[in-house]
Amino acid sequence: MKRSAFTLLELIIVIVVAGILAAVMIPRLERDNLREAANQVVRHIQYTQHLAMMNDVYDAGNPNWYQNRWSINLCSTDYAVERSNASETAIDQLTQRDINGTDNDLADKGVSISPTAGNCRVVFDNLGRPYSFASTPAFVSPTAGLNTADKAITLTADGRTATINIVKETGYVQLTLN
Repeated sequence: MKRSAFTLLELIIVIVVAGILAAVMIPRLERDNLREAANQVVRHIQYTQHLAMMNDVYDAGNPNWYQNRWSINLCSTDYAVERSNASETAIDQLTQRDINGTDNDLADKGVSISPTAGNCRVVFDNLGRPYSFASTPAFVSPTAGLNTADKAITLTADGRTATINIVKETGYVQLTLN
């Protein structure tokens, strides 16, 4: 008789502990659209840099070879990863689909984007260095547009912000969520 009373007490304690854990964990299981969108953009910026470093476009026979570098066009919420001259769109390695804005529109998640200084296209060279341009790159020389300061891109959703910082010279990407 005593053994069954202890078993019942143990069962009640386990249920109470499970209830407390559930009450603590359930709010953490909610989707964080801003964090998801920021992580996606960071991943695509890093992928763009990777493509630029692995797929060197230098062509001694073409005086405008540098116009074919990889870029990420962050001028709107439906951004794209493409060649600077728009001749090719990158393929997302996770989804095997073009990164052309169709499947990665941040507005679908309630997120807005605002790059600083009006330069919303980031282009990377074969060394991974970031360049900034308006929506349509205006290449004057192979080094024109090279970032002389860090570039900040701000994502906003539900009164919160996420800042993506691309470090000049190295192209290192930092994410800060507020």
